[in-house]
Formats: sequence, structure tokens, C-alpha cells
Amino acid sequence: MLTKLSHQELNLLLFALEGAKAATVADSAAAPACEESCPIVDHLDEMFGEMTVERKLINHLNNHLREGMFECGFLEIADKIQAPTLSAEDQLKLEQMNTRLRDWNCDINLEAEEKKLLHAAVNRLPRSAWLVMPKTLWRLRKKLRTG
Repeated sequence: MLTKLSHQELNLLLFALEGAKAATVADSAAAPACEESCPIVDHLDEMFGEMTVERKLINHLNNHLREGMFECGFLEIADKIQAPTLSAEDQLKLEQMNTRLRDWNCDINLEAEEKKLLHAAVNRLPRSAWLVMPKTLWRLRKKLRTG
């Protein structure tokens, strides 16, 4: 079943699964469809042995996160973000990218087991997260409800 998730929700889910470890950004372009943007995940277990469901899910969500960043203009400013100061033009591009990311969302095909794992991870988030963004987290929990 497809689940519509925003960039913020993907980040929250990855944080819930991985803790404080940041999501990595790859240098490859992402494909538009869920099945096309995650083709290698299905073949990694053949190459490196069995991956846990959690690890596969983390890779899957990271792929969609990168997809959103690329679609919203990350490549235009990627090499300039590390600079100590941004030009006015680059600052504007960064603001535009962030605005597009706030509105970006994708449909992700999540199995019942994956939804259950994500639901449990969201429930483990610290109380401070629930105090700061209760509406977002309640909406996310509702999206992850199975059955």
C-alpha cells in the first residue's frame, strides 16, 4: 500500500530508526518511481549476505530522501554549501530549495511489517519530540497504522 510522506516525515522516520545518525546524501540521481529509486536494495542481500528488515527500510527511506533533495534543487547548490559564506544568489537558491522541500512529498510502498517497525520507532521518540511537534508526529503515527 502506498503511503504519502513529506521530506520532514522521512527525516523523522530515519531519526527514529537510526537515532542521531544523519542521513547520507549520495552523488547519484534518483529515479521518479519507488521501485525504480530503490533497485539495488533488493540485490544487496545477494551480494553481502542477508540484510535486516530495518537496514533495508533505512536504505529505502534514504533513497526517497535523496530523491526529494535532487528534485528540489540540491545539485544546484551542493558544492557551495560547504563554503564559509554564501553569495546572495546562492543563499536565495538555498532558500528556494528549502521551500520546495517543505512542499515536496512522495508515495512509498510500505509493507505491513515495515509500517509496524516504523510505528514502533516513532513511539520510541523522546518526549521532547512529542512536545515540540505533536501534530506532525500524531499525523505520522496515523499514516503508519496497519489494518
